[in-house]
Amino acid sequence: MCDRFEGHKWSHANTAKRALDDILEPKDILFLGIRAAESEELEIIKKHPEIEVISATEVFQNGYMAAYERIYKKFKDYDGIYFTLDIDVLDPAYAPGTGTPVFAGLSSRELIELVRLLLAHLPIKAMDIVEVAPPLDRNDITSWAAIGIIQQIFNFYSK
Repeated sequence: MCDRFEGHKWSHANTAKRALDDILEPKDILFLGIRAAESEELEIIKKHPEIEVISATEVFQNGYMAAYERIYKKFKDYDGIYFTLDIDVLDPAYAPGTGTPVFAGLSSRELIELVRLLLAHLPIKAMDIVEVAPPLDRNDITSWAAIGIIQQIFNFYSK
């Protein structure tokens, strides 16, 4: 949600801000698994309380089902949802190859169960997975996590 990050207006840290500026209403945004934020991002969220944030700590304390229920409640009446999954929602133990690894993220199990629930119960029409950075991952763990998620999506839609 930064307007500029490391001097750039168009980087991985700017996509939500660009979408908020040009495409989305604040009520249409939900962040899951947040563990770190820039002060500028916190100001935007404070200015727009309709932007929902579910921290990784909340997922850990309350369980992924509670997170799913909040997401479902927010988006259940939508006709279509664009779901962007930033792989760094995962703890670096499950996804070390990303530009912004921050400890204490979701486990791969929590994430895949959430993805399955979202696919089954919300009108997700398009999706992407971002910030997979193979050069930063010696064992391709992050790529395998992304591939696992993509396989779940294909399995769901091939039924």
